[in-house]
Amino acid sequence: FKAALESFTLERQKLLETLAKLDAAGWARPGTFTGTSSRQRNQTVMSYSERIVNHEQPHLDQIESLLR
Repeated sequence: FKAALESFTLERQKLLETLAKLDAAGWARPGTFTGTSSRQRNQTVMSYSERIVNHEQPHLDQIESLLR
């Protein structure tokens, strides 16, 4: 579990570093996201980032609860 959590943390840190460099146009940039379902999703970087947060927050809460 420790190695998986460290890997997850590192990847999220890299993602946050990339996102921190975006200006308003970067956040509004559209894209088609595939691989998370059978249908494609047309979203902006902002909307997809919000989707990641909304999906991962409950998992992070579970991990925090387990570590207490």
